[in-house]
Amino acid sequence: MRAHPRSAARQTLGFMTRDNAENETRAVRAGDVEAVVAAMRARPHDEEPQGWAFEALIDMARGNLENQNRARHAGAVDAVVAAMLAQPQSASIQHLACGALGAMTNGNAENMIGSGAGGAVEAVVAAMRAHPQSEGLQEEACGALLAMTRGHAENGARAGSAGAVEAVVVAMLAHPQSAKIQQLAFAALSAMTDGNVENRTRAGAGGAVEAVVAAMRAHPQSRVVQSVARQTLGSMTRDNAENQTRELHAGAVTAVVAAMLAQSHDEIAQGGACAALGDMTRGSAENRTRAGNVGAVEAVVAAMRAHPQSARIQHVACEALGVMTDSNAENQTRAGAAGAVEAGAYTRSHFSSTSTLPSPYNPT
Repeated sequence: MRAHPRSAARQTLGFMTRDNAENETRAVRAGDVEAVVAAMRARPHDEEPQGWAFEALIDMARGNLENQNRARHAGAVDAVVAAMLAQPQSASIQHLACGALGAMTNGNAENMIGSGAGGAVEAVVAAMRAHPQSEGLQEEACGALLAMTRGHAENGARAGSAGAVEAVVVAMLAHPQSAKIQQLAFAALSAMTDGNVENRTRAGAGGAVEAVVAAMRAHPQSRVVQSVARQTLGSMTRDNAENQTRELHAGAVTAVVAAMLAQSHDEIAQGGACAALGDMTRGSAENRTRAGNVGAVEAVVAAMRAHPQSARIQHVACEALGVMTDSNAENQTRAGAAGAVEAGAYTRSHFSSTSTLPSPYNPT
């Protein structure tokens, strides 16, 4: 019985590419996953063929479940890690390897398991430490850590033990103007600290809370940066009193208000910021005082006025006002002067399905 055409083609590719660098390159460019992995294994110390192979693997695996699975069966994760270990001094190889690992594991549970067992998490952290000034490498590395740890508790724990939390913070501090690095770093931190008490502690001790707030201040007009940053802060401070204190002292409330002022016409950004202010000040008298002092009350009322037709903004804004004015006479005075009572009355009359507004913004 004749072999399947695909199998025959792979065998032929093997004959044509064995000990022939030019044909290996042609096969890689042609997009055969198995040929790519074979080329990687054949020359683990040769930078140029490895580079071509990584680029091809990224192109084929990113967003393509079939090719991700083919890469797993061909042993691609192990081959990538072997190349990283063979050429630790090459920033280019480490950069492309991180990209390949991210492409193969993103959204693929089995490949995430394989990456953890194969030492990929540790290899990525080692690359970040060896090349801290390489912006492209740090970006791909943060993306790879996110892909390998999101929703995967074992890899999250492995990343924490390998020093990934601290490495991500270093990347954020080394590249403060790169919105992309900040965004991916936030997401990676959120993935690693979600449900992981030890990683939350590592994040706090490693300066992650302060780094996230600093990034929020550096990118006040970026909706994506602000949104992911707020989510990350929530993950790091959940059930962690020390990190909540760090968040307060780092000026997270001030950063949220600054972003509201910078994105006053952005409905989604305003809604997220109002919700964040409610979360940050709930249960913290000190945060309520700070919020009042930096103009949070006025900013929330301004959001209600600027987006009168948005049920979401009206709802989360009223909740935030209720929290910030609870047992705080100064904030109640600020709210009254800013027109919160009138704004609350408008919400009550135009959004009958909106939940009851906290006093004193629930006119009777």
